[in-house]
Amino acid sequence: MAPAKKGQSTKRKATNDTSSPRKRTRASNAVKLPDQTPDSAPIATSSSSQSSVLSPIPESTAQFPESNPALPNPPDVSSPSKPPARSSILSFFPPTASTSKLPSPPSSAPRPTKKAAPKKATPKKTPSTKATPISPPPDTRPLPSGTPAVWADGRQALCDTLPYFRSFQSAAYTTRGVAFGFLLDGDNGERPYLDNEVAITRAGGGFERDEDGVMKQAKDHKEDNATLQSMIKTMKDKIPIVMIVGSHNSASAVQLPHRYCVMDYFQVTDVWTEKVNKRVCYRYRFEKVNLAKRSWWSPQSDPDPLPSCSRDLSVRAHREACGTCQEVSTQVYQEGWMCLTSTCARFFELNGKQAPKDLTYNPDFLNQRTAPPLQNPSFDLKPAPLPANSGSDPTYAFSQLCWKGMVCATCGRCSSRTQWDAWFCGNRECDFKHQINQPILSALAVMDPQYPLYQGHAMPVDTCSDPKIPVTTRFLGHWRVTTFELCPGNTITHFQANQPLNAMGHGADETFMQLQRDNCLGLERRMMSGGIVAGGMLTNHFATNFGYPYKYVVDVASKPFQDAPEALLHSLQRLTWAGKQAAPDGSFRPFNELLAVGYFETGSMKYHDDGESSLGPTVATLSLGGRAQMSFRKKRKYCTEYNKALVNLTLLHGDITVMHGAEMQKYYEHGVVHDCKLRFALTCRFIKPSEVDPSQHWKGNYDTSIVSEYDGDVKSFEEGRR
Repeated sequence: MAPAKKGQSTKRKATNDTSSPRKRTRASNAVKLPDQTPDSAPIATSSSSQSSVLSPIPESTAQFPESNPALPNPPDVSSPSKPPARSSILSFFPPTASTSKLPSPPSSAPRPTKKAAPKKATPKKTPSTKATPISPPPDTRPLPSGTPAVWADGRQALCDTLPYFRSFQSAAYTTRGVAFGFLLDGDNGERPYLDNEVAITRAGGGFERDEDGVMKQAKDHKEDNATLQSMIKTMKDKIPIVMIVGSHNSASAVQLPHRYCVMDYFQVTDVWTEKVNKRVCYRYRFEKVNLAKRSWWSPQSDPDPLPSCSRDLSVRAHREACGTCQEVSTQVYQEGWMCLTSTCARFFELNGKQAPKDLTYNPDFLNQRTAPPLQNPSFDLKPAPLPANSGSDPTYAFSQLCWKGMVCATCGRCSSRTQWDAWFCGNRECDFKHQINQPILSALAVMDPQYPLYQGHAMPVDTCSDPKIPVTTRFLGHWRVTTFELCPGNTITHFQANQPLNAMGHGADETFMQLQRDNCLGLERRMMSGGIVAGGMLTNHFATNFGYPYKYVVDVASKPFQDAPEALLHSLQRLTWAGKQAAPDGSFRPFNELLAVGYFETGSMKYHDDGESSLGPTVATLSLGGRAQMSFRKKRKYCTEYNKALVNLTLLHGDITVMHGAEMQKYYEHGVVHDCKLRFALTCRFIKPSEVDPSQHWKGNYDTSIVSEYDGDVKSFEEGRR
């Protein structure tokens, strides 16, 4: 790109400019999910009460301008009786009084932008009964000179796949006190900036929508914020991080080919404070690490960048000490120098007045360059597909590593894993498929060694936190049966199996192995309804429905029972027997639906209820494979101790759980978590035929001659005792 001409503006549009033709809905800096909260790492703070953060610049190198008559005489930095000046802008750059300008490299000159147009009053709209679709304005920006090596169409695919970015809501991905990646998407605050080598954006948090629905800063950014501390540590330790740009970014000079595009490795060079909407706002400056490499997001008309050896790294933007707080600040804006210490009385003032909103970046600040960090990047920008075999670990194919996303080796698209037995690239123009060998495991291979195989009746392992809940135990053949009556007529019944019971024909051992063959269930991860992540979220489990159609948190197309594997029909008989035993009041209705769910390592089912009006009062589940914990609690609106579990069931291989009662799903909810490598859950329900399209009723029928009615193996147990 040609260097900026003398007097040419280098101003960037603020993202809240309503006149921008590329205005987008912004949500990249929303509150972070709990599992992305980094460990807070302490950082040293200035001994001066007027300093907001400690500058990483050595105190002995601070210099002060001699030509500014408005400032008092600078303190003598060699005198121990006077406090040395510290910098209120965190930076790699050594301070200097020089204001000489570095000739702008052709590929990195700041991009000129027009001054933001003033807001116009929005006339009130009259209600209309007919919505008029509004087409987005055409994107007139030029095409980029290259293509990203890695990209994604959705936020979950991005976070499922890339080890350096797993932040589902926040712009910064930080963990263990350092930053790994940063997303530049829609909400970059005022004066966002992006060129071939430099990016400037605000820190996340503190924004709320005003009465007009516009996002504005409503709270001060706090210095002790964990994410901010991680960004500062990343800058001080000179750790390269990956930058990603989203298509909602209004500062991009080119059309972005995908929703999310991985840019390259950058380094954080500056962290400073400004005043936005009368609030303290932290801002970051990022700089590309490999300056000699052409950026794929540069316009096609831009020339190739200068090699690193031709860059002058000694020239810096003007720096000056505040006459009030003695803190050193860099001149970030062309309009003039300002104190960037948030606790100073002159904070963000220009010529004695509060700085205007309409500011232009200082070309020297944009053009200064930093030596590359000594640390090599920690990850490949384009992670390779996982190996097809793990070697010695037979459970590797069902590990947490193997149900995350994959970067297509052909086109670079990030794709979440949706199929049980393979990854498929989500790009319609690409047919790449990656498969990991899935050995057929015995239940013994995934069982928890802390829970031994019972030869006789199982030991009691369940807990109940409310002593007022009646608990009864009985024995039916090999089964230990424990019932918890949460309220009159509404029960949880846990049928605990043992090793002889599981080893019988059509038992849990045989069923567990048959369900693994050739993905006979057709298990898939499906998109959940609602959710807080842009683009939606996939479930943490794989599922397929048989029999009557059933829609829970996801819409699952139902397969007919006649297409179900025989092992599933035998399980249906087993669950029917358990349902009858748990509903002695005669209200049991024969099951006509079965939801098969498969879990890899760390898969889960969050708290929910089965309270659809179309369901009968009985729900039964058979657990196969590894151990799981099933918890029951009252719903929020019916209790004060909302997070307290009333009943915890430890589900082992072959166990059955039955929930029964007309009010069970109204007042209570349940969730399941497990920490094993492989587990199946087969859940049966009765769905009222009147609630289902008659054309779908046939799916609930099957040939009863191929399976026999299950009797609980009570007869075989009695014969064994004789």
